[in-house]
Amino acid sequence: FVQVKWQGLGVVFDCRLGIPSGRMRRERSVPAEVGVQDSNLSSGVKVVCRLRPMNEREKKSGTVPAATASTERKDVSVVRLIGGTRKVSSSFRFDNVLTSFSTQAEVFAATLEPLVGEVLNGFEATAFAYGQTGTGKTYTMEGDVESDNGRGLVPRAASAVLHALSVGKYSEHSVTVSYLEIYNEELSDLLAPPNLQNQKLDLKDGGSAKGIICLGLSEIKVSSVGDILDLVHRAQERRRVAETRVNARSSRSHCIFTMKVSCKRAVASGELENVGKLHLVDLAGSECAKKAAGSGDGTPGSGVPRHALYGGPAEEERERRSINQSLLTLGRVITALRDNSGRIPYRDSKLTRILQDSLGGRCKTVIIATISPAPGAVEETISTLTYAEQASGIQNRPVASSLLRTMRMTNSEGLADGSGTLGLGTRDFAELEMKVAYLSQEVEEAQAALARKYKEAEEQAERAASAEEQLLEMEQELGRANLSLEEGAYVREQLCDLAERQNEVAIQVSDAYHAAFGHGQDLSGHLTQARSTALRSKQQAQSLCEMVDADATLLHGTVKTGIHEVISAVIESQSVHHSTTEIGALAMQDQKSLLGTLLAKLRNGNTQLSQDFQALVGEATVAFDADEVATASALDTIEQMTRSIACLAAKAKSDTDAAVAAGVAAAEPQVANLRSSLTSARDSLSAAADTAASNLEA
Repeated sequence: FVQVKWQGLGVVFDCRLGIPSGRMRRERSVPAEVGVQDSNLSSGVKVVCRLRPMNEREKKSGTVPAATASTERKDVSVVRLIGGTRKVSSSFRFDNVLTSFSTQAEVFAATLEPLVGEVLNGFEATAFAYGQTGTGKTYTMEGDVESDNGRGLVPRAASAVLHALSVGKYSEHSVTVSYLEIYNEELSDLLAPPNLQNQKLDLKDGGSAKGIICLGLSEIKVSSVGDILDLVHRAQERRRVAETRVNARSSRSHCIFTMKVSCKRAVASGELENVGKLHLVDLAGSECAKKAAGSGDGTPGSGVPRHALYGGPAEEERERRSINQSLLTLGRVITALRDNSGRIPYRDSKLTRILQDSLGGRCKTVIIATISPAPGAVEETISTLTYAEQASGIQNRPVASSLLRTMRMTNSEGLADGSGTLGLGTRDFAELEMKVAYLSQEVEEAQAALARKYKEAEEQAERAASAEEQLLEMEQELGRANLSLEEGAYVREQLCDLAERQNEVAIQVSDAYHAAFGHGQDLSGHLTQARSTALRSKQQAQSLCEMVDADATLLHGTVKTGIHEVISAVIESQSVHHSTTEIGALAMQDQKSLLGTLLAKLRNGNTQLSQDFQALVGEATVAFDADEVATASALDTIEQMTRSIACLAAKAKSDTDAAVAAGVAAAEPQVANLRSSLTSARDSLSAAADTAASNLEA
């Protein structure tokens, strides 16, 4: 067992890695310290190995696989023949091992899925595929973007990051993407607009805060997985690929996909802003000139020589040397970091300079070593596994210090010497052992796959049982539905009978309706005649009323004129009476004053005067009596005039009443005729309605 402890932030993690039993050949260990302070938390590079399945060409030719892998034991075994008789087996252990039965989703879960949360927390994370050409590096990183199951790490990681940002935990967030290509030590922007594709890019050291940055590299803001897939399509169209003998579509350059994530979220003391980066690197495959030389242009079966596009065999050789040189530099960097040497050759190639933070720097790194099971690639497979195993000892410094020890174990050489058994030669026997080992490994993987399938089958069986229960319930429902249908059929028969009877009734009603319609037409004729008669009567009544109104108006005017004349005469009589009364009163007052004067004189005068006074009094008395008689006569005259006026008013009223009575008497026959006409029309209408009702009832 290997015990690993990470100590930092007050938390201690203890992980134990199981090492299978086997014969030990050699042991390598990682230094206890990687030159970091105790306040930092050190993180080892995680290494995952992926073994591609055998292709159709290898299966048809009966190729014996040289490499086998176990997901359960997390180890890879490589068997090679030396001299045709000696069989040498080597075993390698990694953090995770993926076989031909592993899906793209399982690859993502074993590599990048744990790093998504770290990127959102502000860390930089890197994953790069390393291996020989034709081992599935590009398929692992990009995959088939048109298929949900075949998508690689780039679209899956982008989808996971965007989904994590959309859950509502972050108040603000933004995601930008860049795509860099390194071809023959020259940098190209795969996402640059057409007018800037030939722009020269350069690397610059941004210090401890920014690390290595690429000047002029475009960053495109994205908001959905569809945007990411569009950018991947654009980069695939611009990336340099070619056909070789090993791979029909071999990547001739290194590509680095970078996703920059900025997000903000609220914390207890305020707002926390994190800026993380995710680098996904698809390396060009290492190759030998005699194995990888091809004659295509990148499209299988095109027949166009590569040197026709690249400038000849010399350009092809320069391309191959550039790829191998950068990969060798990467291997030297891994070895130097493993051995903790003083100088790390990051600046010997642009690839290692860009990956400086990923190897021994501040990134959390995952290396995916892709290998082939073909015997012809066994040397490249062992080289890839050796570098991958060395990389597992690299310690990055995103947080704190660490202690790590790893062991490398290989089985001792299993020599099969002596004569063959059952007529088999030594070489045949060795090949047979290799086939048995391969088939045993395949059986183990198949058993694991069958176990998963068995679990799925159990789930399917449970779902089938549930479906059977649902089917039984549906059958019961069907029985009830059939019963309901039978009841419905009976009801429909009854309804049909009822409908027939109602149809007969409807026919009878239709006949009655037609008869009633005929009666209604007759009634309409009678009503029309009655209406015309009533209209004529109404017109006659209106003319009679107009005549009566005219006579009444004329009479009213005559009476009104007479009344005004009488009223004027009465008013004049009253005024004369008042004038006479006033004159009499004034005369009486004068006489009274005269009498008073005389009485005063009499009191002071003689007897003669008294006598004269008495004579005058007699005369005055006679005059007063005459005046009184005249006044009474005038009053009688006024009373007679008043009576005459009253008689005249009474006569005018009686004349008016007589004229009105004559008009009413003249109008009464017309009104009676109109009333009788309306009564007869109403009786005719009522009789017709009764006839129609009796017809409808019949």
